Amino acid sequence: MFANMLLKEEKESLLKLLLYLSMIDGKLTKEEIDFINSIASEIGLSSQNISDNIDDLEIDGILSEIKSDSSKKILLIELVNIAVSDGEYSDTEKRGLEIICNKLGISSEILNRIEKWVSEGKAWMKNGLNLIGE
Repeated sequence: MFANMLLKEEKESLLKLLLYLSMIDGKLTKEEIDFINSIASEIGLSSQNISDNIDDLEIDGILSEIKSDSSKKILLIELVNIAVSDGEYSDTEKRGLEIICNKLGISSEILNRIEKWVSEGKAWMKNGLNLIGE
């Protein structure tokens, strides 16, 4: 959604973190794969390059590429989106996001606001699709 606003190295970090978070609960769903591929396409990068280097997903190094507060929030918006993309926001995914926020210096209040905004957006889209289908 806002991923195009990131710098090139931040976009690469975003893809790595999307893969990291999607695998944190031990399962990579079709919805999560589709979400990663969609973001990769949106930002003009290949998700294949990221998945080829799956063993190199060292979170502190990845997060060091994200500098500005706005980039950190964009990253979190996309991470919350992938966490809920399969219809299940697991405790493990939530904890993973909390750890990422802590490392980025983002408050739990900001994470809560982003989670609420993403949830409202999903409900809005669902209502629109229901309206179209009537």
